[in-house]
Amino acid sequence: MGLSAPALLIVAGLVVLALACSVFPVAPTPRAALAFLIASILCFFIPLYIGIAIALGTTSLVIVDALLSAQNIRVKRTMPVQLARGVPAPFRIATENAITTKSKSRSFLPTKIRQPRCADIHLTVKEALDDLRGEVTAHRRGLHSLPPYATRTTGPLGLAVWHRPYNQAHEIKVFPDLPAANRLAHAIQQGRFATAGLKRKGPLGLGTNFESVRDYYPDDDMRNVNWSATARTGKPMTNQYRVEQDRDVIVVLDTGRLMTAPLPLYSSKIKEFNKHEYHEREDEETITTPSVTRLDIALDALCGLVSVADVMGDRSGVIAFNSYVKKHLKPRRAGANAVIKTVFDLEPVPVDSDFEAAFARVGKAKRSFLLILTDFMDPQSNDPLIRTLRTVVKKHRVVVASILDPDISNILEIQNPNHEESLLQWSATEMLTIARLSAEKIKQAGAEVVYCSHEDLMLECVKSYIHAKQRASF
Repeated sequence: MGLSAPALLIVAGLVVLALACSVFPVAPTPRAALAFLIASILCFFIPLYIGIAIALGTTSLVIVDALLSAQNIRVKRTMPVQLARGVPAPFRIATENAITTKSKSRSFLPTKIRQPRCADIHLTVKEALDDLRGEVTAHRRGLHSLPPYATRTTGPLGLAVWHRPYNQAHEIKVFPDLPAANRLAHAIQQGRFATAGLKRKGPLGLGTNFESVRDYYPDDDMRNVNWSATARTGKPMTNQYRVEQDRDVIVVLDTGRLMTAPLPLYSSKIKEFNKHEYHEREDEETITTPSVTRLDIALDALCGLVSVADVMGDRSGVIAFNSYVKKHLKPRRAGANAVIKTVFDLEPVPVDSDFEAAFARVGKAKRSFLLILTDFMDPQSNDPLIRTLRTVVKKHRVVVASILDPDISNILEIQNPNHEESLLQWSATEMLTIARLSAEKIKQAGAEVVYCSHEDLMLECVKSYIHAKQRASF
């Protein structure tokens, strides 16, 4: 009975530690558990007083180690509040000592910092000692909440560890690919937009807005003579028109079921991980193929168009719809920022889109450039679009843009296909034929069609807009 007394003391010590851990965010380490295990075994082979000393000593060492590591840790998190989809940005979570100390030497009691990730937000580094630095990349648009970070400080003896969670979630707004849109707009502003031989020569899109009536001069155009004013005043009078450089650009954005289809990106960059690399990265989303929806790519094109419209001095607005109109922002000068903030967090909904309701919002607006971002792969959904287009094209310059599915292109590029691949190629050919027939019907309705890969959608939409400006067709 006497030999079990030290073991009972060790059990009592563990109970005390358990109670302390339930009150304070401290816990024994595996090294402390091993020390208690060794002490318990020794108690059966040594005298009573030595066993009691070992029990008390082990418990005291754990308590002392916990007290020595019970320091107040101040941590600062520097995380971007806005990101562009797919564009990495630096972040840092560091202790106050690491921030104020320029040297790379660690503190006497290093603090491990861990930042959990959330869905669609990738961190290159998730934990580090004292100073956590890395890059954060968002794969989806919208408003994301990054979980609170936590710190863990181990005592100098390695017997106790303090866990300190920080209840500070961080919200990140993820916008579409704004850097690409800004680069394109800057290239046009600087006259470096050489694609397809487009050059800016003077004001684009000359308008015919009436300004005043004045006396007729011999070199004036006879077609501008104001005969009513001439008869009233008894001398030739002509109408004077001003050059209208600011026009309306309206993006009609479909957020219905047609835009929910995923588009796998960067598939050519995916490599085969060996077993060691896979186990190291099995909890990361980088071992999967990043994908976006058609709506994500459409919003990238929207950002490019409205950014260029700002540079060209036009007003821009947006109508986002599915079964009803979700967002409607009327055209305004320098409206790119307002348009992007209005629609950046929209998500596609699996419902049929009501094109008639969307075009009704265009209403009696002045002649505008209308970019319709949708998908015309589904012939059943094309009929409402084509039917409503016939009324819109009478007044507006209309461009309907859609994305060529990369899976269709990849299937059609297969050389020497087997039986299954041949069936896939047949299906892909049928789908491509349907899409092209739909494009022809849209052209016959009087609209221009942009049908290209997702990499070229922004550029092709901007080219259609600049061509329309040069031809003064809106």
